[in-house]
Amino acid sequence: MESTLSVIAPAYCEGACLGAFVTDLIAVLDQLRAETRLGYEIILVDDGSTDDTWAAMRALAQRYPRLRCLRLSRNFGKDAALSAGLEAARGDVVITMDSDMQHPATLIPQMVARWRTGTVDVIDVRKQERQKESFFSRFCALTFYRLFQALTS
Repeated sequence: MESTLSVIAPAYCEGACLGAFVTDLIAVLDQLRAETRLGYEIILVDDGSTDDTWAAMRALAQRYPRLRCLRLSRNFGKDAALSAGLEAARGDVVITMDSDMQHPATLIPQMVARWRTGTVDVIDVRKQERQKESFFSRFCALTFYRLFQALTS
């Protein structure tokens, strides 16, 4: 029996970029599947968007049978959207990523390869460049990653 990867992507008012995000993601996942026989599912979670995000998700789900969509009744925040996606996930391994294309899908094969070594339970990928962000944003990110590292080490 093959393993399955669940990719969970919360979205809030991302209707304009969802098509490009899903197209890029599926290209990477299809290639990974061909090379490794790793099955996959994509779970998009609409976090109470006020634009056409839900309509875009439903249209994409019609085109791509491995894509499922969840809709929250209002904007509960990214953490709640991720929790809903995790609850719905059927995979043996889960990757969470933003649907605004901030996280490159091209890193997924490296993460899967690391997971397949059997030596890790959590893989954390960090943004490399933070110069264009405010001092406060960089400080919050650094604090988060240090706390996350302390909790998972």
